[in-house]
Amino acid sequence: MSEEQNILPKREAMESLLVQGDVLLQLDPRVDGVSVPRRYRDQPILVLRIGLEMPIPIPDLEIDDAGITATLSFDRTPHAVVVPWQGVFGMVTEHGQGLLWTADVPFEILDQMIHANTDEGAGGEDRLAAVPAPRRPHLVALDGGLNCGEPPPPPDRGNSPPSLRVVK
Repeated sequence: MSEEQNILPKREAMESLLVQGDVLLQLDPRVDGVSVPRRYRDQPILVLRIGLEMPIPIPDLEIDDAGITATLSFDRTPHAVVVPWQGVFGMVTEHGQGLLWTADVPFEILDQMIHANTDEGAGGEDRLAAVPAPRRPHLVALDGGLNCGEPPPPPDRGNSPPSLRVVK
């Protein structure tokens, strides 16, 4: 089985995480097909809160093989949002469980993650710096599938992978 076959499909992940509560969806609004308010379209990351039981319900929320469509509120103004799966690179629950599709993370975000976790070592070589324990919510890259019936193991606080900062 190839590595690509082991990656949890984004639709399946979103549907599984939504039953646990609200999901912070990390996406690249510059990807073709993404429709969000104009003021967010040029940034490398946009975080949308999606939920089944939110204080302001999303009655037209649709999740299908193409992606997510819904009318969301931006500064109390409704906007029809379209997010194709190729624009999504991360999902985090309100409880801090998350998934990261590293192949879809925008270059600028990967670059920030790498530079935030490197340090000038002896001899001028970059080395991985000690990374403090991540704060919740954080994203965790999974090598294989996810058994959504079981919570993921707690992170090893002594050697945690870098976490992705949630930007609002």
